[in-house]
Amino acid sequence: VKDGHEHAAIQTTISIHGKGKTYEKITGVDMYNRVINNVKLISNLKKKSGLKNPVIQINIVVNKKNLNEIEDLILTLSNLEVDQIALHPIHVYEETKEIIKDLKPSNEDYKRITELSKQMDQKFPNVRIDALSLTSYFQQLDKSFKEDLDQKTLKEISSDERFKKYKFLNYRCFEPWYDMLINSDGR
Repeated sequence: VKDGHEHAAIQTTISIHGKGKTYEKITGVDMYNRVINNVKLISNLKKKSGLKNPVIQINIVVNKKNLNEIEDLILTLSNLEVDQIALHPIHVYEETKEIIKDLKPSNEDYKRITELSKQMDQKFPNVRIDALSLTSYFQQLDKSFKEDLDQKTLKEISSDERFKKYKFLNYRCFEPWYDMLINSDGR
């Protein structure tokens, strides 16, 4: 803040994948109430200061352990006046596919949660409820969509001289280059 004006967008992203015992089962730590109290603290300090930053985003990875809590979790978080709630599918990687196979919801479950997010987004106009990751997940199931997107992206990157020096752009997942992650155990 300089001269009473915010000059940069600052975002705090917190992963909360369930309530109470579900949070503990997913993260391995019994800190749900502490995390919720910290979200309240950030929200209250932001409101008292009259600032728009930090933007408070909550990430929820939709899985079989939290499917029945998603609506209640969105209600709780919306009432805490967070700015955004982002719903994500479980990403299946070769190294983890056996570990998470029993956690992955069905496509029907993901579709139901996507529809729920649209309803909740209308119910809470001051909170952005984002299910874009779930929507793109459905698009990825369509092999032709994925192949077309990959080819288009590859063509754009390979035709632009600025990108030739960046070898990491040859990989499909760019997420590690965007954000820093602090795990629930502090790592």
